[in-house]
Amino acid sequence: MRRHIAALLGLFLAAGVAIPAHAQQNDINVIVGRFDALYNSGNYPAAQAQALKLEALVRARVGTEHALYAIALSGLAQTYDAQGKYPEAEATYRRALAVTEKTLGHGHTNTAAALNRLAGVLQLWLTLDARHSH
Repeated sequence: MRRHIAALLGLFLAAGVAIPAHAQQNDINVIVGRFDALYNSGNYPAAQAQALKLEALVRARVGTEHALYAIALSGLAQTYDAQGKYPEAEATYRRALAVTEKTLGHGHTNTAAALNRLAGVLQLWLTLDARHSH
C-alpha cells in the first residue's frame, strides 16, 4: 500500500515531529493538495511535477536534514514507483530513509515505515526483473 504525502505529513505530526511555522504556509498545503488530487486520479507525471516542487520548497525552507524533507522525498519516490521508474524510486526512497534515520533514529516507527517502502520497491523491481529474465 502506498501512502500519499498528506498521509505521511499526518503520521509525522502525530508522532510529534515539529514542522517549523514558516514551513506550514499555504503554498505547501496547495502543493500537497494538488499532488494528492493528481496522484489519486492516476496522473503520475503531473503528481511527480508537484512532488518535485514540494521537495525544492521544503529543502529551501528547512534543509535536507529534517523529517519534513524525508516526507517530501517519499512523495517523490512514490511517483517514480507508480510510473515504474524503479531505479529512481529506489534511490529516492534510500535518501528518504537516510534522512528519517538521522532525524528520528533507527528505532522510530517512521524509520521502519521508510525501510518498508524501500523494501517494497526493491521486491517489486526484483520480481519484475526475474520475470523478464526467463
